[in-house]
Amino acid sequence: MSVATGESIESLEKRFADAGYGDFKSAVGESVVELLTPIRERFEGAGARTERELQRLLAMGAEKGAPTRRSRRSRRCTTAWAFVRSPGGKFFGAARPKGL
Repeated sequence: MSVATGESIESLEKRFADAGYGDFKSAVGESVVELLTPIRERFEGAGARTERELQRLLAMGAEKGAPTRRSRRSRRCTTAWAFVRSPGGKFFGAARPKGL
């Protein structure tokens, strides 16, 4: 809780000296949620932008006739993003985004 709030351990010990473990546990949870909320919000926003950008790049590559020989890194990225290649070599779900 000290890390999440910046409050000293001694101060926290005094504040929760007469409180039960449940009270302390609830306060720690609330402090951690408060600390991580801005990070979570930025991450969720970046994830949405990243997904749109990935779809755009996949559509552009498909139009240009992306090379059939892929690097190991490209295969790992495809696997990590859970895109599936059909036997014909095309990605499922890689439709051209609107506006391109």
